[in-house]
Amino acid sequence: MPEGWAWANLNQVTNIVMGSSPSGNNIYNKPILNCVEFHQGKSHFSEVYVNESKKWTTEITQLIETDAVLMSVRAPVGDVNIINRPIVIGRGIAGLIPQINIKYLFYYLSLEKEGLEQNASGSTFKSITVKGIKKHLIAVPPLNEQTRIIKQINKSLVLVCAIKQNQNELNLISTNLKQKILDISMQGKLIPQNINDEPASILLDKIRAEKQKLFKEGKIKKKDLEEIQPTLDEDNAYYQNQPIGWTQTQLKTVIVLTSGRDLPSDKYYDDCKTGVPYITGANNFSKDTINTNRYTCEPETLAYKGNILLSVKGTIGKIAQSPYEKAHIARQIMAIDSLLMSSSFVKYFLEWKVPYLQFLARSMIPGISRIDILNLTILCPPLNEQYRIVGLLTLIYQYIESIELSV
Repeated sequence: MPEGWAWANLNQVTNIVMGSSPSGNNIYNKPILNCVEFHQGKSHFSEVYVNESKKWTTEITQLIETDAVLMSVRAPVGDVNIINRPIVIGRGIAGLIPQINIKYLFYYLSLEKEGLEQNASGSTFKSITVKGIKKHLIAVPPLNEQTRIIKQINKSLVLVCAIKQNQNELNLISTNLKQKILDISMQGKLIPQNINDEPASILLDKIRAEKQKLFKEGKIKKKDLEEIQPTLDEDNAYYQNQPIGWTQTQLKTVIVLTSGRDLPSDKYYDDCKTGVPYITGANNFSKDTINTNRYTCEPETLAYKGNILLSVKGTIGKIAQSPYEKAHIARQIMAIDSLLMSSSFVKYFLEWKVPYLQFLARSMIPGISRIDILNLTILCPPLNEQYRIVGLLTLIYQYIESIELSV
């Protein structure tokens, strides 16, 4: 321990206030007379300062009136943020009113999440009590040194912000480069055609036969069999000269699309791995995969392992393949079964179309419909060429992403 420093329990350097939730009847979605902003958990935490919750209450159960560090105390435990305005806190939060530099307390506790979780209890929902918070140790330097530490952290954060800015610029270049490569790929210009490949027209006949089989087995509906003559869309130029063996059609011809449906709150559970995963929205997408801590025993609209999942409400165009044997999807998600097509090729096609789909989603709450997706015009390559395109695209993407990581 450096000279002048001392170990202290959190209750020695803060006043700990545990949250208490008001009645649901006294919580409002807009401010009214004699109301105070209300926070139930960490949903509105940011990097440092708590964002506005858009919830207000007239039942002042536990008020934080002064600057404080807020700590999430249940599912999850240990996340912290600073609050600099009066709020009412619910049972998912504790307020730590500091007797030391508030920024020092915040940055120190930001590194202590794992230790705080060790003081938590519960098998289904981890939570930490006021006793668990009190006994947590913190290294306390002299007040002047606390100030110097914060100044040094602030200087470092300026450098971090500059690095992030450079990274953002590189990510933009990377995104534009990937989009250009997808442009070339979907025109049949990435790799040469092989005249010995079975043409896509035969593949489409096989897909139609597969759909008829699934319909007879009751696995898809009659509407999934419908086809209409494709029309040129905003990418007219791309479809004027079809590559050898390719066939122009609509996406609905080669896929089966499942629209999601929301479940009522009493039909799903958080952090309780019982039943099947419940995928609620774009927040569940992590790079090229899906993660969720929400489960249900009463699934209704199912996506299956390998299905392409596309976010279609709020955040438009997040895409990943489901890793779950089966999962319920909410209305913000649509699931795509690529049938006899290469699922990776269909995924790349949808990534190429994301800017167009986002253009279509022009409303206060952005959203696209089934028709927007099903009516997309696609130039369908022979199956063997799909695999070759996917192989080369994967290598190109890996190279681009390796450059991003090295910077």
